[in-house]
Amino acid sequence: MPTQDVTIRKAPRLAVFVGTGAVLGIIAAAIATTALPVDPAVGAFATWGFFSIMFSLIGMGVFAGLALIVDRRSRSHSATARVTKKKP
Repeated sequence: MPTQDVTIRKAPRLAVFVGTGAVLGIIAAAIATTALPVDPAVGAFATWGFFSIMFSLIGMGVFAGLALIVDRRSRSHSATARVTKKKP
């Protein structure tokens, strides 16, 4: 049976990092909306909506960059294994 060398490493899931950044951005928007005075002409919900879009995009970008850094570090901690492919 043929053998092959493969590289094994733990890679982060990018979607989990980006989703976490979005959720933390929405939480930060809620905190910023309650901490700052609200313009009566705009309203609290519209202010929270604007802040949540802005902060979630920033959080997604920051956490995507963090995922890329973690991914780059995981490449240096990889291992090599020899596998054998079995016929069905």
